[in-house]
Amino acid sequence: MRLVVGVAVLLPVLGGVVHAQVTTVFRARAARQISADPFAGLAGAEADTEVEPDVAVDPTDPDVVVAVFQQGRFDQSGGCVAPGFATSRDGGLTWIAGSLPGLTVAASGPFDRASDPAVAIGADGAVYAQTLPFDVQDCRSAIAVQRSDDHGLTFNAPVLVQDDSSCSVFNDKNWIAVDPFAASPHHGRVYSVWDRIDHTGQPIVLRWSDDRGETWSALVAVSSPFFPGGIGVIPLVRPNGDLTLVYAPVGTATTEEVAQTSHDGGLTFAPPVTIERFEGNDPAGMRTGDGLPAAALDPVTGRLYVVWQDGRFRSDGLNDIVMSVSTDGERRGGHSAW
Repeated sequence: MRLVVGVAVLLPVLGGVVHAQVTTVFRARAARQISADPFAGLAGAEADTEVEPDVAVDPTDPDVVVAVFQQGRFDQSGGCVAPGFATSRDGGLTWIAGSLPGLTVAASGPFDRASDPAVAIGADGAVYAQTLPFDVQDCRSAIAVQRSDDHGLTFNAPVLVQDDSSCSVFNDKNWIAVDPFAASPHHGRVYSVWDRIDHTGQPIVLRWSDDRGETWSALVAVSSPFFPGGIGVIPLVRPNGDLTLVYAPVGTATTEEVAQTSHDGGLTFAPPVTIERFEGNDPAGMRTGDGLPAAALDPVTGRLYVVWQDGRFRSDGLNDIVMSVSTDGERRGGHSAW
């Protein structure tokens, strides 16, 4: 079939924010379903729902592709019956799928629900699936990581990076990354990041592991010396081993996208660098992210790319996707820097 699709082509303007709109014609391949919600509305969840997918490709074997996602989403109260995974060992031609074991009650685990699945793959082929498990009957919330040693075909029992039972604390919006670079002094280090809603605000925090996710470092405060909090943190490991975290601050006078970089493997962080102001809109009745960034890194050049929704180029109240690019993650100026 032939489709006419509007594609955002991004050009350097406005000190690092880039934007343009074109229309192109291309031939689309047919989409193919690779998994299905197996829980049929268990415990009042929405039947036949799989949401919030994340996907990773093995950095040393592009035929290995692993996706994680929620299965059986609870619409109003959040989370899902059990997170699932789908894995391809042939570049996406065929897939196996299942539920992450030992995490939620539906998968023989202790937690009521789980949310926010993310996945990363190390240079040794280990696959790390990260989730946010929690209970609805009490105040327990955690950050869990499950490793696969067979390229995503099966997953080990969860290791709890963080485990809280206080009603004054909730762990939220987690993400994970692995240092794949042989020249890095922290090669193989696994980084787990999230925001932690507590009495101080909503600080961005981090823990790291040097033994493939079996044990984890002490909690590292990232944003709290500078902001009341943040949300939507994305970790990016650079070829020299530096770690840059991209997120949206909360509780500040202006809304913006920022980055913080660690030169010592996540032990300490430099002050935040402003990427750009956020000038987007969240349409009524639609959950669109409202300023949460997405980010990626070019493993060859080390360039960092950050995108978010933004309405600065429009007068109709709608959003474009804009992008900012950095060659070092720490300085602003010129069309390729923040």
